[in-house]
Amino acid sequence: MSTAGAEYEYEYENTVLLTSFDPDKFNQRNFKTKLCGTCMPELPFDISELRQTQSLAKAVAETLLANPSERAQVIALSGTLGAGKTQWARFFCEACGVSVEQVTSPTYVLLQRYIGERGVIYHFDFYRLENSAQVWDLGIDELFEQPVVILIEWGDKFTECLPDDYLAIHLEVQSDGKRVAHLQSHGPAGYSMDQQLIARQSMARQSIDQLNVWMERDNGR
Repeated sequence: MSTAGAEYEYEYENTVLLTSFDPDKFNQRNFKTKLCGTCMPELPFDISELRQTQSLAKAVAETLLANPSERAQVIALSGTLGAGKTQWARFFCEACGVSVEQVTSPTYVLLQRYIGERGVIYHFDFYRLENSAQVWDLGIDELFEQPVVILIEWGDKFTECLPDDYLAIHLEVQSDGKRVAHLQSHGPAGYSMDQQLIARQSMARQSIDQLNVWMERDNGR
């Protein structure tokens, strides 16, 4: 998905949200277009710089942590080899209070478990799995019923094994070298997360605009 021609840009700690629709209208009922069942429209973020990747991961982590759930909060990461899935996971876990040194790719062990300052994170990797039966053998369905965070690299391989509510993040490296993260929420809880992420973008943009106004007034004195 190309972000060319995006009309709106909102910033959050050096991360730019590129979108072709007005975020201020996102929470209106008539905008709740269902693209595939209970999927919401994709939100593309520019993460061409490493600090932008870190900022986006932190924004998602803070949104999840600010809204604890009795059931698992699930993030399914996808993208080609080298797209940055494990790096994004490291930044996310760091924002949740896990030491970056602890976060490694679970490609061969299939599952890593981290204990952060704000709870438990399970880090899966579906890359080497061949069928959904192997996913269920990992006991992931039992974790769905627990108040934990679940990160799944290559989560798009077995979407039938994902819960109704989850956040899909597709990391894309475009032909011009730009890196874009496409966020798409699934289910009612996912829709609520979209609204809160948009609110973060809008508040940050408004703060920047207000600061510019104050600076212009000071310069005019």
